[in-house]
Amino acid sequence: MLTSSQVTKVLCPANAILTAGEILGYITRAVAYDMTGSLAVYILQATLLLLPPIFFAASMYMIYSRIVRAVEHGAAFSLVPPRLSTRIFVIGDLICLNIQGNGAGLLANPETAHIGKPIVVAGLIFQVILFFGFIFMCCSFHRRFAAHLAEARVSCDVPWRKYLHVLYCTSIAILGRNVYRVLEYIMGDDGYLMRVEWPIFVGDAAPMFMVMVAFGIWYPSRLIKTLDM
Repeated sequence: MLTSSQVTKVLCPANAILTAGEILGYITRAVAYDMTGSLAVYILQATLLLLPPIFFAASMYMIYSRIVRAVEHGAAFSLVPPRLSTRIFVIGDLICLNIQGNGAGLLANPETAHIGKPIVVAGLIFQVILFFGFIFMCCSFHRRFAAHLAEARVSCDVPWRKYLHVLYCTSIAILGRNVYRVLEYIMGDDGYLMRVEWPIFVGDAAPMFMVMVAFGIWYPSRLIKTLDM
C-alpha cells in the first residue's frame, strides 16, 4: 500500500505530464491545420485532447479521499468511505478511458468513424454522469462536516473548505468540457462546432487551462503533510 507521500510523488509528476500532453495536443492540432491528409497527426491530436481530462479526474478523486482522511472523523461524514470512493471513481475513469480510447482509434479510419463517434459520445456521457456523482458526494460531505463543526462548536485546522472549493471549480470545468465534447460529436463533422475553430478554445482549452492552473497553484500538499504526521 502506497503512503500519502508516495502517492503525491506519483501524482505531481503525472499532472505535469498531463499538462504537457494537453499543450502538445493543441500544438499538434495547429500542425494538423496544414496536414489534413496525415492520419498520424490526426490520431495524435485527437487522442491528446480527448484523454488527459480523464487522468486529471483521477487525481481529483484521490484529493477528495485525502481531504476526508485529513480531518478528524471525516470518514463518518462521507457518503462513501474515502478508500472505497477512490476505487469506485478511478475504476469508472478507467472504463471511460477504455471506451473513449477505443472510440478515438476507430475515428481514424473513415470506414469505422461512424462506429467510433457513438462510442466516444457514450464514454463522454458516462464521464458526465460520473462527475455529477462526484460533485454530489463532495457537496454532501461539505454540508455534513460543516454542520458537525457548527453543532460541536469546534474548529478545524485543516483547510478542507479551500480544497473542496478547488475540487468544485475543477470538476465544473471538466464537466463543462465534457458536455461541449458530447455536443461536438453529436453534431458531427458538418456541425457548427466542428466547422469553426473558436468553440474548441472556449469549450475545451479554457476549462482545461483552469484545471491546470488550479492544480499548479492549489495542489493540496498540506493535506499530505497532515496525513503523514
